[in-house]
Amino acid sequence: MITGNSINRLIQKYSEYALFTGGVSEERIIEVENVLNTQLPGSYKWFLLHYGYGGMGGSEIEGVVPNGKMTVVERTEYYRRYGLPNHLIVIEDVGEYVNCLDISDISDEDCYVVTWSMHDNDGVINKTKSFFDFLLYRFYDEDEMDDVELYVQLEKVFDIMEELHKQKKKNSG
Repeated sequence: MITGNSINRLIQKYSEYALFTGGVSEERIIEVENVLNTQLPGSYKWFLLHYGYGGMGGSEIEGVVPNGKMTVVERTEYYRRYGLPNHLIVIEDVGEYVNCLDISDISDEDCYVVTWSMHDNDGVINKTKSFFDFLLYRFYDEDEMDDVELYVQLEKVFDIMEELHKQKKKNSG
């Protein structure tokens, strides 16, 4: 299972490809929740606390920037005017569709990330089972890599997963 520590290590390791505005306070996160009238999953709160807004490798994750701008609120409210269901929170605007937290089923401080488009009648399409899985997917977008790059990146991911497995085994034994 991908964790915040795993994502943090990846971002640190590939910091030359990362652009984040910096984490925000818990008070700002509560303000986001109040404006959107919802409870955010712990995994996304972790992202806001540590990184605020930004991404790697062409991704741009909505959030809160230090000057107070709440891009996650702006994007979500914008798309709600075009039919975005209230249980979806926009975390990335890709153009023809948006990636959203599906807060209708938060479990273990996490939730599904889904795609939604105001141009399609297909409805919501599940993308990943967790926000951290989504970050991993976006930071290593295989559509933007050739086969060699993809292989190298997957090897790095497998190395991290193996390390996590070792840590888990060590902690339980």
